[in-house]
Amino acid sequence: MNINDHKIFKIETMIYVNFSLRLRVLPPLCKKMISTHYLRYQSHELFSLYRHNNKDILCIFIHGLGDSHLNYQFLLHENALNEYDILIPDLINHGKSSHTNTSDYKLIAKCLEAQIAPLLEHYQSIYFIPHSIAGIATTKLYQLLTESEQQKCRIFAVETSITQYGSFLTQNLHDALSTGISFSKWFDDFCQKIYTLGMNDHYLRAYFCGL
Repeated sequence: MNINDHKIFKIETMIYVNFSLRLRVLPPLCKKMISTHYLRYQSHELFSLYRHNNKDILCIFIHGLGDSHLNYQFLLHENALNEYDILIPDLINHGKSSHTNTSDYKLIAKCLEAQIAPLLEHYQSIYFIPHSIAGIATTKLYQLLTESEQQKCRIFAVETSITQYGSFLTQNLHDALSTGISFSKWFDDFCQKIYTLGMNDHYLRAYFCGL
C-alpha cells in the first residue's frame, strides 16, 4: 500500500467526559484521552476518532448507511475493550467527513484505506467490525490490501452484507428508484421516518444526527 497521497493535516487531542448524544450514561470519573484525526485523501476530508494505548490489536468500528461516529463513541470508554486500541472513522458522505454529490463503494473503500493506512504497520492484528452496508466497503477494502496486510486483518461483520445485493436499505432504495422516485425524495422520506421514530429512541436520535 502506498500512503504518499495520504496526508494527515490536523490532529487535535481532547478529553471526552460526557457527550450530548450518547448510547448510555458514562461513569462520572470515566476520562479517556482521545485524538480526533482529520485526514485528506485527494480532495476529501476524512474524520475519525482514535484511542491509542500502545496495544497490539486495533479494533476498527465502521458505521452503516446514514450513521456516524456518534453511535460508537461510547465504545471508547468500555472496560471490556481496554486491551485494544480503537479507531472509529466517519465514512465519506457521513458525519464530519466530506460530503459529495456522488459516491460508490469503491470510493468509500479507497477513503477508508486512506484512514487506516498510517496505522497498519503499528499493529500485530487489526479487527474490522463493520455494521450494515459497511460490510460491503470493508470487503472491498480488504481486496485493496497487500497479502501481508491481509494476514493481520480479521472481519467481524455485524448485521451486514458482503455485497450490495444483500443490503436491505440498498434494495429498498433500488426498488424506490425503479418506480421513478428521485433519490432526494426517497432520502427526505427516510429521514422523516427516522426523525419521527427517534422521538422515543435515543439510538435513532444519534442515527438521525448522522444523516
